[in-house]
Amino acid sequence: RVQPRPQPKKIEPPPRPKFNPALKYFLVSQNTRPGYVQYDVNVYINRRWVRKIRNRDSQVVFEINRYLKPGKNTVHFAASKNLDGKAKISNSAADYIRIIIGTGTQGGGTVNITESLLEFKASASQSASFNEEKILTE
Repeated sequence: RVQPRPQPKKIEPPPRPKFNPALKYFLVSQNTRPGYVQYDVNVYINRRWVRKIRNRDSQVVFEINRYLKPGKNTVHFAASKNLDGKAKISNSAADYIRIIIGTGTQGGGTVNITESLLEFKASASQSASFNEEKILTE
């Protein structure tokens, strides 16, 4: 008698968190060496322009609750290589700009991200402009 093969278990991705208007949502950027990455990144949430993160910015911290809605929230990153007519300053992947969106608390002039929900990264090793889209909440 032939035994049926066990079916592989379907692995479901973890559910995305639901938008909770009682929480504060922040966009935080980190630039390892301002000016070296040579990318400017325009951030859009639900097709609305939110902010431009510039190559020379060391850090940007920005509350984004007003751009979010209950249900699905789409975040679009448009990274433009900005050489200003000059050669690339760096080709190192260690030189990057990273943008994190998460929930957190604000007080005393600081923001503490308590849960990171999504991340975008562009490094100096990249040469072309590119776009990336991510779902923030459902």
